[in-house]
Amino acid sequence: MNREILTEQANGGDVQAMIQLGRDFASENNFFDAAEWFDKAADTGNVYAIDMAMRVNAVNANMLHTMGLWERSCNTWSKALNYASAYEVIAREMM
Repeated sequence: MNREILTEQANGGDVQAMIQLGRDFASENNFFDAAEWFDKAADTGNVYAIDMAMRVNAVNANMLHTMGLWERSCNTWSKALNYASAYEVIAREMM
């Protein structure tokens, strides 16, 4: 599907469009834009999006660290850890 249409749908609250945009950007190794869409989808409580947000934010934190952007790296790691905690809580509830 066309990225413009997906973006319009995602901005309208379509969680699956948000996830698809995250996947598309991740497949292009654009993890910062991928994180933006996975974060938005994760905020809806979508379990897959929470998992992916955790993963791409961890990748971004490592890249920021390598670039010497320590504060942004720490903030991004914090976000990744928050998603990891949310994912763990959901996993426990499903048991």
